[in-house]
Amino acid sequence: MKNRVKPVFILSLPRTGSTLLQRILASHSQISSNGEFWLLLPFLYTLRKNGVRTEYGHRFVHRATGCLCEAIPDKVDGYLRRIRELMDNLYNDASTEGTTYFVDKTPAYVLIAEEVIRLFPDAKFIVLWRNPLAIIASAVEAWGGRRWNISEVYNLITQGLINLIEASQKHKDRICFVRYEDLTVSPEVELRKIMAYLDLDYEADMIKNFSQIQLKKIMGDPLGAKKYKSISRESLEAWKKTLAGLLRKVWCRRYLKWVGKNNLSIMGYDLEELQQELNNIPIRYRGIFRDCRSMVFEKIKIKFWKRILTDKFKENQKDRFDFEK
Repeated sequence: MKNRVKPVFILSLPRTGSTLLQRILASHSQISSNGEFWLLLPFLYTLRKNGVRTEYGHRFVHRATGCLCEAIPDKVDGYLRRIRELMDNLYNDASTEGTTYFVDKTPAYVLIAEEVIRLFPDAKFIVLWRNPLAIIASAVEAWGGRRWNISEVYNLITQGLINLIEASQKHKDRICFVRYEDLTVSPEVELRKIMAYLDLDYEADMIKNFSQIQLKKIMGDPLGAKKYKSISRESLEAWKKTLAGLLRKVWCRRYLKWVGKNNLSIMGYDLEELQQELNNIPIRYRGIFRDCRSMVFEKIKIKFWKRILTDKFKENQKDRFDFEK
C-alpha cells in the first residue's frame, strides 16, 4: 500500500511560470505531479450561488448542497471534510509510489484561494508571483495569437488577483512566496528555499532534469513546456515587444493603477518602476486599428459573460473588479 502523500498547491495567476515550477518540483525524487486537476473548482463552487453557468442550473445545485449540509453532521464543515478526503485519495492515487508530496497547480484556483487554504490545513502552499505586465503579454501571445485577447484571463487577473493577495496575506505564515523573475535569475536559491519549506533535501539535478518530466497535456501550458528545455531569462524582457502598441500601453497603465501600489508591493513589485518601464517602451502605431476593434469586442464580451455568470441582467451593480469603467 502506498504511503499517503501531502498536497502541495502552487497558487498563481495564469502565465506566471507555474508549469515550469511544477515540472522542476516534479523532478525531485520525493515529489509527484500530473498536469492540472481543476476538480476543487466545481466542488467548492457548489457552496457559491454565482459564478457558474450550467445546462442543468447551478443555482439548484447550490440550493441542494445547502440542504445536504443541513442533513449531515458538522454541516458545511462535514461536507468540506468529505471533499478533502476525496481529493486526498485522488492525489494519492495519482502519485508515484514512495513520494512524499503531490503538486496540484491550477491557475483558476486563485478564485477560491481562501477556501483551498482553509480546506487543507496540513498542505503546503507556494504562491508564485510575476510582473503583471509580463502576464498580460504572455496571455496575448498564448491565446490571442498576438491579437489583443484578455477576456480569457480577465476574471483571473482582476478578481482572482485580489483573492490571492488577500488570502496570501491572511495565511502568510503558511505560505512560501516565490517570484518568477527570481526563479529565473537565481533558480538554485529559490529552489533551496522551497525545499527547506517542504523539509526536503535540495537535489542539484532538479534544474538539469526538469525538461525530462512529461506531465499530462490535457491541461496546463504546452507552449512553455515545448519552448523552454532549460531555465531561461529570455521571457524577462519579451513582454515589452508585445505591449508596445499605443492602446496596449494605455490599457496597461490603467491596469497598474487599478492594482495599486500597495498590492504590487505585496507581490514584490514597485508601481513607479513598472510604470517607468512601460513608458520607456517605444510606441508602435502599426496595428492600432486592429487593437481598437479587438478591445471594443473584448469589453463587450467581458461584460456579457460577467452578467451571465451572476444572473444580474436587470441589476446595475458596481463591479469592484472592472477598472475600465
